[in-house]
This record gives sequence, structure tokens and C-alpha cells, in this order.
Amino acid sequence: MGTPTYAVGDVGTLYVLLINQENQVVAEAATSDAEGYAYLIPNLAPGSYTVVAGTDPDDDDRINNAGEAFGAYGDLVQLGQNMYGVDFAAGF
Repeated sequence: MGTPTYAVGDVGTLYVLLINQENQVVAEAATSDAEGYAYLIPNLAPGSYTVVAGTDPDDDDRINNAGEAFGAYGDLVQLGQNMYGVDFAAGF
């Protein structure tokens, strides 16, 4: 999956969501600049997922609203127990 890359700048807390093929959020993690925007989702069942991340400064439990940072991994990914390198940019 390539060499990890890290965010430049601080967009605040990012919420990383894994979405299954039925369009349901099945796992999530939070990360921040202090953690280098690295994230870990343990005990993930192998499967195909869309991986997205965004901020939620208005605390409405939704990401990708106007004015919020958002990003997505470009492809549907096959994930299992120990996957690394699912890295992507999030911005405004």
C-alpha cells in the first residue's frame, strides 16, 4: 500500500470512518495533529470498505458538511486484521 504520508498543518480532530458495501459505518477512529493523523481500527473483520475522514467542528455527528475538512481513500479497499498505508489527504 505504499509509504505512509502524514498531514501538513492542523485541521483539528479527524474522524476516520470505514463504510461497508451496504453503505453502513462499521468502524471509526479519531485522530489529530498531535498523533500525526495516524489512526488504528482494531479487530476489523476482513472485507471491502470505503475509508473517509473529516472534521466535525459543529458537533452534529456528521462529517463533510460545508466548511469542514474531508478526504477519502480513492479506491474500495480490501482490509483485514493488520493493514497499513491506507493514507490520504483531508482538506477544505
